[in-house]
Amino acid sequence: MSYEPRIWHQWLLKMPTMYNMKIYHQFRFEHRWKRDNSVGSEHDYTDRFRYKIFAYIPLNSKEIKEKTLFFSPSAEIFMHSGESIVANPMEDFRTYNGFGYVLNNNITFFVGHMYTLGQKSSGYEYKASHILRFNVFIGLDTRKIKDLLPRINLGY
Repeated sequence: MSYEPRIWHQWLLKMPTMYNMKIYHQFRFEHRWKRDNSVGSEHDYTDRFRYKIFAYIPLNSKEIKEKTLFFSPSAEIFMHSGESIVANPMEDFRTYNGFGYVLNNNITFFVGHMYTLGQKSSGYEYKASHILRFNVFIGLDTRKIKDLLPRINLGY
């Protein structure tokens, strides 16, 4: 583990709905200052560029609402640059595909499989992993219906 403060900019572009499917493009640019935890160690400044395409596809209704089961495929590539990045500009490639269920306006369950492929610093070696992810999204808005702000787009 190391100390790594960062700032980032992110844009999320939503394509027009096709059939019942919503497709998104996400661009994220990160500025990172990494250093190990040794006393007096120097910061290593790098930039990371991320692009992700993902979709939400309702399976048992025409839109994602309460009691909806949905499928969400995604693919994301991570590129990075900096003085310390010499032979390995591709940091990571990920696919994350899973199924979600919207129980109600406050609780959504999601389970999926993530595959990652990352380039090691040598440039010709790669590491891969398979990860099962289980998520529960909980909204804690306890205001009465008439006092609610317009609903925030959580991406689906």
